[in-house]
Amino acid sequence: MKKFIRREELVKREIAAALVVFNIVLFLSIIFPSSIKEELPSHGLVPAPWIFISIQLLLKYLPVVWAGIILPLLLLGMLFTFPYLARNGPTLAKIILLGVIVLMICFTIIGHFTIKGSP
Repeated sequence: MKKFIRREELVKREIAAALVVFNIVLFLSIIFPSSIKEELPSHGLVPAPWIFISIQLLLKYLPVVWAGIILPLLLLGMLFTFPYLARNGPTLAKIILLGVIVLMICFTIIGHFTIKGSP
């Protein structure tokens, strides 16, 4: 028989774990600062890691507030509501999750060839 813990205890454990991880990352960032002394390319686009290239593509064509704040928050909000949608309507939740994943993959692929390939 499985032993389950109460929701309140689970939330306390998750918050404690998040605080521990946050403090470790903060401590490591203080000890090993990143170097930002690279020169910018002449075309004005700064190459980003592949995981941020979709946001960089949006920043190229949309205003900063929309591309850098509102749209990523909407996507995160859709992912956060996924467990609640899965409980009420599994088909709708699967469609929304698949849509978010396909959208991010498309933006990443298009951004890779657009941003990396621009002169």
